[in-house]
Amino acid sequence: MAAAAAGETPPLQANYVFGRAWPDLNEGLSYTDTFRGADAETTASLINFYSENYKSSAPLPGWIHRIRNGQITVDGQVVTDPDMILREGSKLVYHRLAWKEPFAPHLLQVLYEDDDMVALNKPSGLQVLPKGIFQQRTVLAQLQWKEWKMPPSSCSKRKNVQLHPVPVHRLGRGTSGLLLCAKTKLAKVQLASYFAEGAANAEKKRDGTEVGKERKISKFYRALVTGILEHDGDVVTQPIGLVHYPGVAEGLYVACSSGKPAMSKVCVLERLAHQNQTLVQVEIHSGRPHQIRIHLAYIGHPLVDDPLYCIGGQPKFHDLESTSTDISFAYDGGYERPLQPVPGDCGYHLHAHWLVLSHPTTNKDSGEPKRKVVKRNSKLEKDRELLQLAQRYHGVVAERDAAIAVKEKLESLCREFQRQNKMLKEECQRVSTEGQNFRMEMSDKFENAMKAVSVKLEEQKNECIAQFEENNSLRNKLKDLADQYNIIQQKYAHQLKEKTLELELADLKIQQHQAKAAQEHAQMVLYAEQVSQLVTTEKNLRVQLAADGEKFQQFQDALSKSNEVFETYKKEMEQMVKAIKDFRKQNEALKNKCENSDIALVKLIEEREVMKKQLDKYKNQKDKLESLCRSLQAERKQSPSVSIPNDASNQEDVTSQKQSPSSSIPDDASNQEDVTSQQPEV
Repeated sequence: MAAAAAGETPPLQANYVFGRAWPDLNEGLSYTDTFRGADAETTASLINFYSENYKSSAPLPGWIHRIRNGQITVDGQVVTDPDMILREGSKLVYHRLAWKEPFAPHLLQVLYEDDDMVALNKPSGLQVLPKGIFQQRTVLAQLQWKEWKMPPSSCSKRKNVQLHPVPVHRLGRGTSGLLLCAKTKLAKVQLASYFAEGAANAEKKRDGTEVGKERKISKFYRALVTGILEHDGDVVTQPIGLVHYPGVAEGLYVACSSGKPAMSKVCVLERLAHQNQTLVQVEIHSGRPHQIRIHLAYIGHPLVDDPLYCIGGQPKFHDLESTSTDISFAYDGGYERPLQPVPGDCGYHLHAHWLVLSHPTTNKDSGEPKRKVVKRNSKLEKDRELLQLAQRYHGVVAERDAAIAVKEKLESLCREFQRQNKMLKEECQRVSTEGQNFRMEMSDKFENAMKAVSVKLEEQKNECIAQFEENNSLRNKLKDLADQYNIIQQKYAHQLKEKTLELELADLKIQQHQAKAAQEHAQMVLYAEQVSQLVTTEKNLRVQLAADGEKFQQFQDALSKSNEVFETYKKEMEQMVKAIKDFRKQNEALKNKCENSDIALVKLIEEREVMKKQLDKYKNQKDKLESLCRSLQAERKQSPSVSIPNDASNQEDVTSQKQSPSSSIPDDASNQEDVTSQQPEV
C-alpha cells in the first residue's frame, strides 16, 4: 500500500507487522447492576431480576445454573440462592466465566502511521471491537497490547494523546483491508465527524458529490459478486433497517423501506464470464452495518459465498420462527451458538481497498489542498494483486462446487434440527413458566400454612390428651386379646400332638403292611389265596388313608382359620401401634408381650415345618406301598398257570382275573388318585 499525507511531521515507520498470540482462554467478563426499588414488585428476587432483564443472555434454567455456580455477587458477597430477596440499592455483579474464543488471526500490518493516526491492514476473520463470543481476540486488544511511539513531551499533541490507538470505524469480521485508527483525541473527534458527514450526505441523497471537493473522506472496497452486472456503474440507495432475527439480540440489518437512508456506488472492474462472477469496486457514502453486502444482494448480485444474505438483501432463512436458536445452554448457562448463519460468519469476498481523506490536523492552510490520499498499493502492486486474486478464484471454484453440495445437505439437516429445537424450546419455556408459577404458588401456600400451624398445634394438643385416654382403654383390650391368643395357641398345640400320634400310627401300619408283603413274596405257592386277602387289606388301607386325609384337611382348614385370625390380630396390632406411637415409654411392657407372642408364633411355624417334613415322609412311604401293590399286580398278571386243586371257586376267580388282568388296575389307579387328592397341601 502507498500512503500519502501532507503535514509538518513526517510519517513514522510504516509497512511492518505486529501482533501477540492469543491466550488459550480469555479473562472473562463482569457485568454490574444496581437494584432499584421501583422494580421491587416484579423483580424482588435475584432470579426474577436476571431472568426478566436479561432474557437474551440465558434462559431461566441457565440463570439458575449461574447463581448456584457462585457467579453472582450481591454487595460483594457470593450468593447461591436464586430466591434471595433483593434490597434497595443492592449492587449486583455477574461474573462470566473465562472461555476459549474461536480461532482468529492475530497479526496486523501497519500501512501508514504518524503522530495522529494509524492505517492498518486487517485480515479476514478478526473482529474489530469486542462483541458476542469475541471479547479478547479483536483488533482493539492488539492495539492495547502493543507499545506505541508517542509524541515528544514538548509537542502540543502530547495533551491529547491516548494510551493506544482506537478504531474510528468498523469493518465486518469477514472483511479484510484498511482500518483507520486515531492516536489522539483530536484526531478521533475529527475523523468521527468525517464519517458523520458522509452519513448525513447519504440522508440528503447527495449522490452527485465529487471526491476531493465536498467530501472529506471516501472509502472504496473491492468485492467479488455472483452473476454478471450488465451496467458498468450503478448507484444503490436502498434504506437499511433492523428486523428480528434469532440469535442476534439487537436484530439483523436488512434491506428495509422503513430503515435509514444508505447510498453505495458500484463500478465494474472485471467480468469473469466463465465463472459467472464480477469483480466490482464499491464506494460507500454512508456507513450502515453490512451496507455493501446488503446493497449488492439487493440488486441481485450477492457476494460470493455470503452465508447470510441472498438476493433482495434479506437473510437466507426466511422462516425465522423455525430457525430458532438451540435452547440448551452452555457450560455457564448461556445460549449455544445459533444454528442459522449470523452476521459475524465469514466466507464472503470483500476487501477495504483504499481510503481518500483529509488529514485530521494538518489541513489548516487554505492555499493547499485539504484532501489527503491513503491508497492500498501502487498501480503495479494493484495489478499484481488482481492477478493473484484471479488465480486464487480459479482455485476456489473447485472447492466451492464441492462445498455447495455439502452445504445443501447441511442446510437440510439444520432445518430438521431447527424444527426439533423449536419444539424443545417451546417445551422448555412451558416448563420454566410452570415452574415459576409453581414456585409462586408454593410461597403463598407456605405463608398460609405457617398461619395455620399454630391453630393445628392447639388442636393436636387436645387430640393427644384424648389419645392418651383412649390408649389406656386400648391397652386393656390388647391384654384381653393376648390372653385369648395364648388359649388358641395351646389348643393348636394339642391338635398338633394328636396329628403327630396319628401319623406315627400310620407309619406303624405301613411297616406292618411291608412285612406282610415280604411274607407274601416268599410264599408264591399260596399266591392265589393271598391275593384276595391282599386286595381286601389294600382297600382297607385306602379307606383308612382317605379318613386320615380328611382329618388332615380338617386340620389344615383349622390352621388357615388360625392364620386368618392371626392376620386380623396383626392388622389390629399395627393400628394400635400407630395410635400409641407417641407413648412408647408407657407401653414398653406391652411391647415386650407382643414380642413374646411373636416368638411363640415363630415356634408354631417351626412346628408346622416339622409336621410338613413328617407328611412328606408319610407320602414317600405311601408311594412305596403303591409301587409294591403295582408290582404285586404285575406279578399276578405274569403267573397264569398257578392254580389250587382243592378250591374250584378260587380257580375260577383266578381265571377271571387272568382274562381281565386290568380290571384291578383302574381301581388301583382311581384309588391312587383318591389318595392323592385327599392328601393335604402344606
